[in-house]
Amino acid sequence: MGFVLGLTSAALVPLGPWACAGESSGEEGGGGEQARPEVTQEPPPESSPASGGEGQEPSGSGGSPPPTGPLDQCFSTMWTGPDEARREAACIQYWDESGDEPALRYVCSCDVEACPIKRLVLDGNDPGTPPKTRLNDCVVDGVESGCQDSLQSACGTTTGEHGFCEREYFGLTPTRPAQDPPEPVTIACFEQPDGTHACTCPDEPELTPTTEADCQRALRRTCQAPCESAAGRCEPGENGYNCACSAGFERPVETALCDYALFWACEPACSNEAGACYWDPSGGPQIICRCSDDTEPRVMDRDPNVMGDECRTPLVETCGGSAEGPDAWP
Repeated sequence: MGFVLGLTSAALVPLGPWACAGESSGEEGGGGEQARPEVTQEPPPESSPASGGEGQEPSGSGGSPPPTGPLDQCFSTMWTGPDEARREAACIQYWDESGDEPALRYVCSCDVEACPIKRLVLDGNDPGTPPKTRLNDCVVDGVESGCQDSLQSACGTTTGEHGFCEREYFGLTPTRPAQDPPEPVTIACFEQPDGTHACTCPDEPELTPTTEADCQRALRRTCQAPCESAAGRCEPGENGYNCACSAGFERPVETALCDYALFWACEPACSNEAGACYWDPSGGPQIICRCSDDTEPRVMDRDPNVMGDECRTPLVETCGGSAEGPDAWP
């Protein structure tokens, strides 16, 4: 994730206010990636004259012009258990004009919640120039050798997630009446003193232990269990689930949660009174359709020229029926 910080002409720290906020997100197959604290820039205060636009040399400033483009930044998140607070650290590069020779420097916060990395605006005596600024008193200096070295030197940590990994599953949308798709849920696994992991599985009040030493593998396997519905049945496999669908086909699905595997593999992406069609949950080039009078499903290549309704178009062309919304075809 990259950020471009705009430049303003301030006497000490000409980079605009910094605010850090963490949020997570994730998709299946994304390796449990977690979003880092986001660095944003706010406009100058209304009482202060605005400086030149991004990429322009500030008026009235001497020496070398400030750099343009993305500045270096790095982040680290430590989380040791579901009842513990996340601790996020960050180091950010900025253009320092406080000394005789303006230069790029690094500053760090070892706890961005307690110490946000941002500038503080001071009143300026000259109404023709922007106000002076300084960094939060709680941020600390990094080292010149780079962002990751600064994070290690200032906070004693390295970039990335430490002590945990997690995967967010977004709620799924029903594609026909009477469907009950899975609700959104997040699984997190935490490293234990012996090097194994314990995970927060849905509907389990306590952490579920596992012998897995790899956190991402623990995410995939710790919460596995078989499940079934009228649409089919899924059994745990090496990397997810093997699902046998009532429509007459089988599919593997790489996911940690059985109800998600069952919905992705065996619930139709679209249906009408004449039949139903099913996407490949891995995003493959084929689509499976089964018409109401078929004894076997029909496996077809998806038409690359169909745009906008890639499921209902092959359904109507293969099985007939209505091209309108979902129908309660069994």
